[in-house]
Amino acid sequence: MDKLYNEYVTQLEDYVLKERASQYLFTGNKIDRGRTYFDHLKIDASQIMNYLDVSLEQKYISIDRTCFYICDLSNEERTPYNTIVFNLYGSPLKSVETTTQIINRSFNAMNINYEMIKHLGKAFGINQKCPYVLGPMCFAPDKGTKHNHASWIGIHNVRDIHSHDKQTLLSIKNEHELLIDLDIKKTDKMVNNGHIIYQAQEAMVKGWQALYQDESDDYQTWNILKKRSLQHTFSQKIPTLFSCLMFFSYFQALEMLRTVLKEGDPLLDDVMKKYPKFTL
Repeated sequence: MDKLYNEYVTQLEDYVLKERASQYLFTGNKIDRGRTYFDHLKIDASQIMNYLDVSLEQKYISIDRTCFYICDLSNEERTPYNTIVFNLYGSPLKSVETTTQIINRSFNAMNINYEMIKHLGKAFGINQKCPYVLGPMCFAPDKGTKHNHASWIGIHNVRDIHSHDKQTLLSIKNEHELLIDLDIKKTDKMVNNGHIIYQAQEAMVKGWQALYQDESDDYQTWNILKKRSLQHTFSQKIPTLFSCLMFFSYFQALEMLRTVLKEGDPLLDDVMKKYPKFTL
């Protein structure tokens, strides 16, 4: 399991676009000491339209962990653009794509889609506005996403939150600031929900890793399991983290149904026929 974890962490690292973002630095507004206009942004979500003119248009925007704000403009009649994205580096990006299209494509590319994370969140009582957490990365919506396009905040890039009247000021890495139209109580809950899922994933990974800590690397003490793993490294398909989580979710749901309906119940039989056994 530790190998699988390392693989998906490496995948996340591949999405870091710091080098690519450097080409988007806006050089037209230079200030002292070689800094650019976008080095230290002070963003007011209620005045977000002011950033459209200095944003670079992209047909398809892919987010990564350098992103700290994905702003929904779908209800804004003054522009054809539906989304503006702010990263730690470079100028903002704008697109006619909705935030829902952007985050779904980006999350799917990470091999763990949003629906899977929502299942995990529900296990901990997070039924609304569930954040997307994968390893060190956490994106949280500012409202429910079932029937709406939401704005998303990269919580992993937030250093602190401060109450500001009925709003919340977020202190972002690289000295950026973001003022959002949520009070401190709702913002704190958003952060706490992300922390709950983050801790759960961390505990799962550490639990699996702990099972192998006492293994010796001395070949003389290798048992038959270690030897067979060495001999047949590529002979067996290794289940992905997504497959493991899906299996656990299916198993948990099935056990709950069996507890409530009991074996032999025709309704349980109908469910089993509609949803065949999920295997790794």
